[in-house]
Amino acid sequence: MSALILAAVGEVLSWECDQHSGCNEAGEIDPVNLVRNLRELVEAFGAVWIEGVVASVRETTARCLHFLLRVGERGSYQCRISSTTARLVTRPREGERVKLRVVPTIYEKRGDVQFDVFEVVPKEPG
Repeated sequence: MSALILAAVGEVLSWECDQHSGCNEAGEIDPVNLVRNLRELVEAFGAVWIEGVVASVRETTARCLHFLLRVGERGSYQCRISSTTARLVTRPREGERVKLRVVPTIYEKRGDVQFDVFEVVPKEPG
């Protein structure tokens, strides 16, 4: 039996590879169940604040707003403002430095980390 333990915000999150989590008797798990379990662990972190520069802003047909958050040379992260939340937050602009209140998640279809945005605060340049 395999086990995974993560520490998040002072709490220990644990996961065991058993039949409940989608593992078979040999401790094997298919990718769909593994990603679903990882998403649940990641979402257990709850809301956190992150900062970066907005890039590639686009609105989907579902009226969600998607954009990348660039964090210097360390990478870019997919962010999503749902159609429900979009009416409540300031719309980020291309090239704007922002502070975001987000819940990290995993988009299951691709297995990608994504941040669901609940608050947008423009940051002063510099």
